[in-house]
Amino acid sequence: MILKVGAWYYIITGALGILGAVGSRPGVAGLLMSGLFIAVGVGLLKKQDWGRFAALGLSLLGWTLGGLLLLGSIIWLVAVGGAGALLGLLFAGGMYSLLIVIVALAVLVWIVGIVISYRLFWYLCSEQGCAEFGVPHGSTQAVLISTGAWLAFSLLNAMWTGSGGMWRQLSSGTLASREDDAQRRALERERQQEARRMMKQARAEAEKRAAQEEEIQAQLDALQAQESGDEAEVPEDLAQAPAEEQAPVGEVPVAEASPAPEATPEPAAAASTVETTEDQPQPSSRKILKCKETSGGITFTQGYCPPGSKQVEM
Repeated sequence: MILKVGAWYYIITGALGILGAVGSRPGVAGLLMSGLFIAVGVGLLKKQDWGRFAALGLSLLGWTLGGLLLLGSIIWLVAVGGAGALLGLLFAGGMYSLLIVIVALAVLVWIVGIVISYRLFWYLCSEQGCAEFGVPHGSTQAVLISTGAWLAFSLLNAMWTGSGGMWRQLSSGTLASREDDAQRRALERERQQEARRMMKQARAEAEKRAAQEEEIQAQLDALQAQESGDEAEVPEDLAQAPAEEQAPVGEVPVAEASPAPEATPEPAAAASTVETTEDQPQPSSRKILKCKETSGGITFTQGYCPPGSKQVEM
């Protein structure tokens, strides 16, 4: 009876391991362990010699190491006061109570497995168990070899799983570092492009300001040159005028070559005529005028100011 119970225990355990690993994307080691559990159960049901050999070490480790782990867990819970907290959560209701019930069922299955492994190991080592599988009684060497094989396989499984997790962590860390490097390079390129764009914009603004300043300076130079040229300009008719036309205002030019005309009037009338001639102003057609245009330019004309300008004092 214990043989069939132990066989179905291993088969169900392996099946639950595979089903539970479907949604969690397990490694090859986990699937291999679950498959070995199922194979051991099938070998026990068919009473195969290799099934008994594999079950010897598995059942021995099941009730020894399993019992030690269960006892250590209970002692730890009592030491840290976790037992009272678990009992409090059990009667608190809600999701916590359901979680505690699931944990209690798992511990109960664990205890049942320890008992099954204990009973199965001693049955396989008994005379009845050896006779049922057709092997000689007292095969201590087979127990040691089977136990050592399971210990070695468990150690390799743990190393494989740990190295796989470590490899995944290293791979994820490497990928993360590569992504960080790519982001840093992208940010650096963006900063460089922004700096070049700002430099180009500043250079264009400087060139524009320089062009505007040059244009303004050229306009100022042109205006200054025009004003100085207008002030230095002398009318041609004034330069070509005879010396007597450039006499000071209020003086009557005297002709040296022609004789004085003979005056028939009376002396008093003649003196009055001379006085009148000396007092009258210079004809406007011969007077030099300084004219200021609306643009600010200064011109010198003779007799009158051109349209669009006004006379200013000399």
